[in-house]
Amino acid sequence: MIKFVKNIINRLYGFIFDRRMLDQFISIQVIKRTQEEYSLHFYGKHEVFTPPESQVQNCIKLPRFSLALTPQALPKPYYFYLPSAGIYREEIIDPNNPNRVLLENFPDVSNPFENKNYPIRPWNKFHIKHRMKEQTYDADKVFLFAGRWWGNYFHFVIDYCIRYNDLKDNGIIDEDTKILFPGQIKSWQREYFSLLDINTDNIHITSEKPLFVQNCLIASTRRDRFLVSKAACRTFSHKMINSIERNLDVSCSDRVYISRRDSSRKIINEIELFDMLKEHNFNIVKCENLTVSEQIRLFSTAKLVVAAHGAGVTNIIYSNRPIVIELIPNDAWVWGYFAVLAARLGCDYQAISGTYTTEVLDYEIDIEELKLVIETKI
Repeated sequence: MIKFVKNIINRLYGFIFDRRMLDQFISIQVIKRTQEEYSLHFYGKHEVFTPPESQVQNCIKLPRFSLALTPQALPKPYYFYLPSAGIYREEIIDPNNPNRVLLENFPDVSNPFENKNYPIRPWNKFHIKHRMKEQTYDADKVFLFAGRWWGNYFHFVIDYCIRYNDLKDNGIIDEDTKILFPGQIKSWQREYFSLLDINTDNIHITSEKPLFVQNCLIASTRRDRFLVSKAACRTFSHKMINSIERNLDVSCSDRVYISRRDSSRKIINEIELFDMLKEHNFNIVKCENLTVSEQIRLFSTAKLVVAAHGAGVTNIIYSNRPIVIELIPNDAWVWGYFAVLAARLGCDYQAISGTYTTEVLDYEIDIEELKLVIETKI
């Protein structure tokens, strides 16, 4: 009976979201848009998330996860065209609301506990408004493939690649839509553009100069803080797996460990950890040493993934319901992004918290605890 009532509440929550709140769930000082402000087009369905009981147990040892692992709802996906928009770098100016960043490109500012609003940066605003005064359009219809964290692997894939693929798959982005990007394209981003059938020669870089466009396509991110669209993830994953070469020379062990040995926030006793993982036939990888296609190929066959917390865990999106064991610095720092992503993907997920030993977020893992969890899962 309690579960039935919870499901009804979740569906009502989504129903209200669909019709009234078109920004993310944000702090009160941020102006909330309504349907009356823009000509919105809805497609698809709103999605309800109820965390599996096995994941709720994580909240006992890791209370910080309790915020992420609660029943949540995503509104229906929507899009609209912002007329006479000014764009510079990753920021867009709405001529009717020139002091506000459009939250579709900034999903993480929705955290009400951060109590922050993200106004347009004054220098960017100055350049954009100066360009808008000239009243000559640089382009007719554009889509900005970016947001504030466009250089981060997790955000690039989850917030931008998935959204672009979703819009294209639904016929919203067409051959007349020009693609904008805020800065120099990194090699791994170039690979993603290729797999998404985007010719980088046709991408316009918005950091070079402000643009004034007749219609800027704005679309919901398919993510609300922790919660990611399951439907959009599946469509994107199938697209990527079908786009890579089948004869890639990649060691496809079904047990993968993602290391951050040469990065910040690393596991200090990782050498000892390697010995135990090798005894259990793990393929130890650093994602930054692999091409995007190699990462997709590797994770598409993974059945058990152990990973130090970091953007590389994003690659579980290409796996088929694997067991995921995430090693996190400690409960005071890590939110449950990957816990919810794993739940949406149907993974068997467990987090193990480490112990800080330095002031730079490096940490130690109890190897015996991890060994016990692995042997329980396999």
